[in-house]
Amino acid sequence: MIFLQANNDPNVVAERFLDGLQRGQYQLGLDKLKELDATVTMVLAFVRNRMNNHASINALPPELLALIFQYNLPPPDAYLQFDAKGTRVQVWNEVKSRITLTHVCRRWRAVALDLGCLWNLIDEGSSEATSAFLARANTAPLQAHITYAANRLVGVDLIPQSKNIRNLFLTISQNDRSTIPSGNPEFVFNAPNVECLSLTTKCSPYDDRRPLIDLHSPCELFSQGLPRLRRLMLRNMCWIPAAPYEQLTHLFITEGTSIPLVALLGFLGRCSALETLVLVDVYIASSSAVPHDHRVALPRLNRLTLGIGGALLSMRRVLQYVVLPPTATLRVMGSKAFHALSHLQPFPELAFTKGLDRLSVDFAPHAHADAGGRTGNAGTGGVVIRASGSPSEGGAGPGLLLDFPTYRGTAQEAESLEQLMRSLIPFERLVEVRYRVCRGQKPLHLLGEGCMPALRVFRLVDVTQAGPAEEEEAARKALVDGVAQCLRGCSGLEQLEIWNRLAAHLQEGVGDGWQCQQPTLLGEAFLREHRTDVRVRAETCAPSMKIAGTEVDWVERPYEW
Repeated sequence: MIFLQANNDPNVVAERFLDGLQRGQYQLGLDKLKELDATVTMVLAFVRNRMNNHASINALPPELLALIFQYNLPPPDAYLQFDAKGTRVQVWNEVKSRITLTHVCRRWRAVALDLGCLWNLIDEGSSEATSAFLARANTAPLQAHITYAANRLVGVDLIPQSKNIRNLFLTISQNDRSTIPSGNPEFVFNAPNVECLSLTTKCSPYDDRRPLIDLHSPCELFSQGLPRLRRLMLRNMCWIPAAPYEQLTHLFITEGTSIPLVALLGFLGRCSALETLVLVDVYIASSSAVPHDHRVALPRLNRLTLGIGGALLSMRRVLQYVVLPPTATLRVMGSKAFHALSHLQPFPELAFTKGLDRLSVDFAPHAHADAGGRTGNAGTGGVVIRASGSPSEGGAGPGLLLDFPTYRGTAQEAESLEQLMRSLIPFERLVEVRYRVCRGQKPLHLLGEGCMPALRVFRLVDVTQAGPAEEEEAARKALVDGVAQCLRGCSGLEQLEIWNRLAAHLQEGVGDGWQCQQPTLLGEAFLREHRTDVRVRAETCAPSMKIAGTEVDWVERPYEW
């Protein structure tokens, strides 16, 4: 056996080593070959370790490498079991992805094992990893996922570090979907520092065989209660946990057994500190017992999201009795959302909408584009209405998002949507309007005949596809008439921007001040006739229909359908 010496050239040593092996290869037995294999493995590990030290990533200090690991974890406020794209996370897959970091190299393993926040994800279902993760997490705040079962002890492994649990996710099994916890605490450990609690039942929603949810009789889960709870999610539940509801800042309720509207309003009235309220497919059993003049004030609410995927849920009634502050954002979406709101006659007056001054109307936002970038059957893409208000001195302004994916634009639907718009949007305050039209929809009909004297900027996007000459001519005439009507009611208009994709022969003439990459549907002659002081800009690259503050945050997407 050749020994490496400090004064030897490694290349010379390797050559002598290989030469010695070749000369004595016939005298090597199995045991010697195994020893030789172990020696070569150690030599390769040594060489590769030294080569790895020259990699650019290993020039980073350990502290910076740890920050990179931490950056790739879910956001600190990702208290739901979903990733940043709104996709449901399989806990065990997430656990394995963190273990993978320790298998890259020794340096990564050393840095990862010393990073407590990397090991704070505890999945009771993977018992082989639970003890290792708990030991590595040290004192880091824990995110624990537990399957609740009435016939066994739950969370035994968490007893030593139960005070470190911040986010607790309890999944109720199919067999226990109708089991309501007794008056005694159900868990063998306490969770006095839990800030987020999620309760999810694995079964079909709206199961008539399950008990109706009783908001007046909460269940005690822990002997010390949940004194620090701020976020509560109830998904497909038939019972609620005892908690200090007056200090909740985030409340999510979706599916589950039916709730009388008077009980739901009473419950919301106790949640006076709410900042975010998300209600998706909540089955409201009865709304007749609520007095007509009853109101529930939520003075700190920043965001109210109603997801309506069922025609008989009566969720629209919530808007009649909940009072939103002036800076709130209301989001209503779902396959039955338009049907539900159109049946609110008359539509309740929402005071916060008086502060809206920017409007975006986007037809066919859900239509798919083909390989050439052309929108398909645009008439089946629904409509998204966004509106926002100028920020107040205290911060954000009001916001509105109405996402109606099943809107088809029939005469009856168009009339209902126009009435809804007039009930919500203060047209006299609007300073900016973005409007996208498409084939199959009546151009600019949602603006109606409302006067917009404060309007300064109007952006029109035309995505009408080429078709028979008669249809194109009719579409052009309808759009011209709609814009003409709009211009007559906009005495303060300063800028008109037009985007379209029609053929070159439609151009009527380009004058000074135009930036035209492709001809515009509405030529200079028409515009000069109606408004001589309007600066027109026509381009082919359409602007975004999104307005800041109106988009759905990723933590809300999992509660859509």
